[in-house]
Amino acid sequence: MNKIASYLRRFLETINHLVESLCSFLLATMVMLIVVGVGFRYLLESPISWSEEVAIVILVWFGWLSVATAVYRHTHMAIDAIYDHLPTSGKYWLNIIIQFLITLFAVNIMLNSSLLIAMVDEQTLPASGILRSCLYFAPLVAMALMTINSIGNLLLDRFVDESIDAVNNQQ
Repeated sequence: MNKIASYLRRFLETINHLVESLCSFLLATMVMLIVVGVGFRYLLESPISWSEEVAIVILVWFGWLSVATAVYRHTHMAIDAIYDHLPTSGKYWLNIIIQFLITLFAVNIMLNSSLLIAMVDEQTLPASGILRSCLYFAPLVAMALMTINSIGNLLLDRFVDESIDAVNNQQ
């Protein structure tokens, strides 16, 4: 099983690294777009009508994708008061419950997001002309990644020996 777990870990690391790179690009693009928009508005007194709207779309994508990668890295928000006082076996089972609940949450968001995409159909945002469904497609994609990450966490926590986990926790 260690070979399969190694392939799964490598696959998840690659996907999450690509998504993190995309998030870095989105963040840089959003900052640049906002700076240019503010510059045009206040320095040139000629605002760009679509800059804020595009920045909001980028922010939505950035936020959702960041949350999805946080699940794999175990850097999501958590309350450690109970967790820190549990024995090792209790922490193990609590992690399984958490990953299972995250998976249920992600699947629920995916289903509702697909309903929203169908409802807005071909509506466009007024200033930029971007399809409104682009806003609701972000949670669909991110929650699919979150589901993959959560299931991967369940499998890796179960089948990877502790020496590999200890090395990864030090990084």
